[in-house]
Amino acid sequence: MASRKDAQAESKRKAVVTTVVGAAAVTVGVVVAWPLAVVGAIPTAVLGWDWWRHRVKNGLRL
Repeated sequence: MASRKDAQAESKRKAVVTTVVGAAAVTVGVVVAWPLAVVGAIPTAVLGWDWWRHRVKNGLRL
C-alpha cells in the first residue's frame, strides 16, 4: 500500500501530464484546424449572403 505522500505525488504528476497533453491538443487543433475553419466559413458566408438577398428581394423583415 502506497503512503499518502506517494499518492499525492503521483496525483500531482498525473495532473501535470494531463495539463500538458491537453494544452498540446488545443494548440495542435488551433494550428491544424484553422484552415478547415476558413474553408467552412466560405460556404457559410455565401449562403448567408444569399439568404439576406432573398429576404430583401421579397420584402421580408428579420
